[in-house]
Amino acid sequence: MAAQISASKKPAAKKATAKAAAAPPSTIPDSSGFQVLRLTSKAPEAQDMVPLFEIDGVEYSVPRNPRANIALKYLSILEERGPELASVFIFRSMLGDDGYRALSDCDSLTGDHLEWLLETLSGLVMGTQEAPKA
Repeated sequence: MAAQISASKKPAAKKATAKAAAAPPSTIPDSSGFQVLRLTSKAPEAQDMVPLFEIDGVEYSVPRNPRANIALKYLSILEERGPELASVFIFRSMLGDDGYRALSDCDSLTGDHLEWLLETLSGLVMGTQEAPKA
């Protein structure tokens, strides 16, 4: 299940948007006082997106705060199939088909670019890197 990437012509100016506060986890104490986490399997509403790269004037964006289940899937793939396939998962999950294809077809993409993209995407997914402020 890939995150939706947004591709658009670069806007002339960016407007500041209010960041919605994250809702606290829904917990209910049981008889022992242990807090039970209550989740839903419904997909979250639209995610706040941030620009990651641009090709020929088209800006490609990724989720500012990727869903945590992407990190869990990444770790499982890393353990079971190795770092190469885990890296492919990160790219496809975060960029979606359009962003992945755009990078794949970009002849000016270098190894340094690819390394920076992987480090950035991995950092966003694992929560070790914050997305730039809008």
